[in-house]
Amino acid sequence: SPQATLDQLAFLNKAGAKVLLKTLKSAIANAENNLKIKRENLKIKKIEIGEGPRLKRWRAISRGAAHQYKRRTSNIKVVLEEVVSGAKSKS
Repeated sequence: SPQATLDQLAFLNKAGAKVLLKTLKSAIANAENNLKIKRENLKIKKIEIGEGPRLKRWRAISRGAAHQYKRRTSNIKVVLEEVVSGAKSKS
């Protein structure tokens, strides 16, 4: 469930956990407000993290020179789906 994932991400000590937590909270809020889906009926279908645009930047070095580097960014896509509680599964 998304709530269990939010709880795990809140206490995870990794660099990307904060950004992923913020994106997941935004996706849940969008589903609740725009689509009128209850939080209990949501399920994470997939999370895609792709390469974003690269920004060219300069870093000063000795003797008044500069070195170029590329500042990398990423795109995060979270897809949620609604779980229908009345459906019976066939085994």
